[in-house]
Amino acid sequence: MINLQGKGHWFEMQNQKKQLNEKRLNISNSMFLVLIIMYTIAFNSSWRAVSWIWYGISIVTIFMLAYRVLQKGVIKLNFYTGWALSFFVYSLFGCLWALDITPVLGQIKTLGLIFLVHILLAQMINTKEDVERLLKAIFIALIIFLFYILFKTDKTMLGKFRIGIDTLGSNWNANDVGMKLCIGFSLSLYFMLSDKSKILQKIFYLLCAMFFMIIALFTGSRKAVFMLAIIFFLLFWFRAKKNRALVFLILALVGIVFIILTMRIPALYDVLGSRMESLFKELMGYTTSEGSFDTRANMIKLGLEWFGERPIFGYGLNNFRVLYSEIGRATYSHNNFIEMLISGGIVGFVIYYSAYVYLFTKLIKFAFTKRDSIAIILSVICIALLILQVAMVSYYSTADNVLIMLGIIYAKIRSEKNENS
Repeated sequence: MINLQGKGHWFEMQNQKKQLNEKRLNISNSMFLVLIIMYTIAFNSSWRAVSWIWYGISIVTIFMLAYRVLQKGVIKLNFYTGWALSFFVYSLFGCLWALDITPVLGQIKTLGLIFLVHILLAQMINTKEDVERLLKAIFIALIIFLFYILFKTDKTMLGKFRIGIDTLGSNWNANDVGMKLCIGFSLSLYFMLSDKSKILQKIFYLLCAMFFMIIALFTGSRKAVFMLAIIFFLLFWFRAKKNRALVFLILALVGIVFIILTMRIPALYDVLGSRMESLFKELMGYTTSEGSFDTRANMIKLGLEWFGERPIFGYGLNNFRVLYSEIGRATYSHNNFIEMLISGGIVGFVIYYSAYVYLFTKLIKFAFTKRDSIAIILSVICIALLILQVAMVSYYSTADNVLIMLGIIYAKIRSEKNENS
């Protein structure tokens, strides 16, 4: 006879062993602290520019993550790992047909560190609590980022110069600063709206959201303004159970008030309002002293023409700057879609954006049907970042990559939960 009791006991022991292994891989307090330090340095342009600091914390993080993963002895295959390795290997092979191998190798080094950290980190995220813990680490790093900006910025310069290169140094791009502050704003709202947050915590997160938003506006970044608008709209849209028409009306009124304040308050007009005014004039066909819209539109036009000459494999990672240097200064395309078409052709473009296809097809359904708060905030941020890629290059961004990884892994966690329930 088959000993069903003994067999059941064996299955129970195996299940307990599996749960113990997964628990050991959860983000411990020491790892939580290391991740805060790593993301703090990754987000801070001055500290990241110091090679020994950036590479030092990256190597320490990689070794700690690898040690924890090896404790389990089993590598879990997931879409993020396959995607990151595919994009990295393809980009590396791009050296064979690149116009100039130097810019390729520079980006490969950056991507290698970012992908390795997040591939290992993806092995440690098994539960919703793990995702929340990593979001908290990113949020704390962004709070430190915010305080650094407030400490370093001369308060007499607020409203006279954009927070960025003019106030923080040559490594600080105002648009990059604005985008990170917008991510901090989004996470503030997520934690504020969480059922776990008590009243004092909600007040704290609300104050954080206000500071993130205000400082983002003083960067004078139009991308930050559009990102804030997208976040507001999508967050309320996903969370609204009914009366979405009322949501539209409220957001429209908020937008009108914002435009009035931006145009009427001198400090805001000088750094932001005047730039928004120039953008709208350029969109209507008027010539302005700034002319950035025309320049970037021309980059798109040239990029599409160059893509047409090498449509399959492209010119190699980061080689748009090589092409553009022949008619102007060596610089990136300011458009991630164009950058991917030029860097990797159709093949590289499909590999890179397959992450977003997977992310949205798997994650958004939990935002819509289950109104899952984590699925909502990750969907909102990733949609906003994707839309704004028409005006920014972000494939090597630490912030973008960790959010892509979290979205993919959380979609997997939620899918498995649904299957088991």
